[in-house]
Amino acid sequence: MRYCIGFFIFLIFISTTLRAQINILVKGEIKGAKENAAVSLHLDNPANEVLVKGIIQKGKFELKGVIPEPAIYMLVVEGTQQSPAIFLDAAVVKVKAHFDSLNIATITGSILQKDFQSYRNQFDPYFFRIDQLGKQINAPAYANKRDSLLQIARSLAEELEAKADVFIKANNKSLITPLLIYSLYSFFQQPDPLDRRFDALDAAVKKSYYGRMMEKIISENKVGSIGSVAPDFTQTDTSGNPVSLQSFRGKYVLVDFWASWCGPCRMENPNLVQAFQKYKAKNFTVLGVSLDRAKEPWLQAIAQDQLQWTHLSDLKFWSNDVARMYKISSIPQNFLLDPEGKIIAKNLRGEELHAKLEEILSKNP
Repeated sequence: MRYCIGFFIFLIFISTTLRAQINILVKGEIKGAKENAAVSLHLDNPANEVLVKGIIQKGKFELKGVIPEPAIYMLVVEGTQQSPAIFLDAAVVKVKAHFDSLNIATITGSILQKDFQSYRNQFDPYFFRIDQLGKQINAPAYANKRDSLLQIARSLAEELEAKADVFIKANNKSLITPLLIYSLYSFFQQPDPLDRRFDALDAAVKKSYYGRMMEKIISENKVGSIGSVAPDFTQTDTSGNPVSLQSFRGKYVLVDFWASWCGPCRMENPNLVQAFQKYKAKNFTVLGVSLDRAKEPWLQAIAQDQLQWTHLSDLKFWSNDVARMYKISSIPQNFLLDPEGKIIAKNLRGEELHAKLEEILSKNP
């Protein structure tokens, strides 16, 4: 989500069902804004739907209208890329900011917004720090510190998850909580904690905008379930040659969905490299499917991270045809296939990946 983890998380589109509309009023004062500059509220999803429009006069504006339900809306002001996030409900919301620093606007008047800000204060530092560590881990300048940086990142991740579970239990009736669950899932791609955390939510919260989002992800996780045959696909490699999943039959294959711009993906890459080097002689390989949108950063990341396996991409970003086929809504994600193409494990990370490969490949000569 742009407001929280700008490096990679992309909100999947959830069609809003017919619900009672909510009247909202946002009053703002933005010093330094251009006279008659357009200002509007956009629902934070890929469609970027505009809900309410207005103009700034003498540094002030009012946005009055209706929204379909409580959710995060982005305040968009003409002339700047900065867009503060507001968790809107039926309350009168007040915004005070300077045009040059909109992202640190003071937003008051809504209990949900207050809870949202409290959530951000608690968890944004963790997401930000893990993101920074991911970038350092994959930077050549930090090559001799990778192991220690990985240990710090894993320790922070454990601390984050423990703190999040306490928050979820204490706030299972808050509309903010499914947002946290989504962020955790986007980072760690662990279906079991996702199901457990979603089950802990109050019934009404499960039906909220972000609750329905979680429900959709849980449903999509059943696509490509363990025990099923992985859907076949063909996509071009780094040289433009078509490569099919079917062509890997006879090998154990880890189909890895990633991208050069994805911090957690890059942070996990050293672990994948280690696994590949250790087991490539035992009928194992990795097949990378990238959600990049430009070839140069994709190739650059492959070289920097020393990913010596086959890589595929159609450079369509989140519209990657294979990612859509596999219902990929966030990355990293992976699927481990046996020689017959059957999925035998999903989303293996760190030591868990090594343990699984050791279990199934230890008997191979």
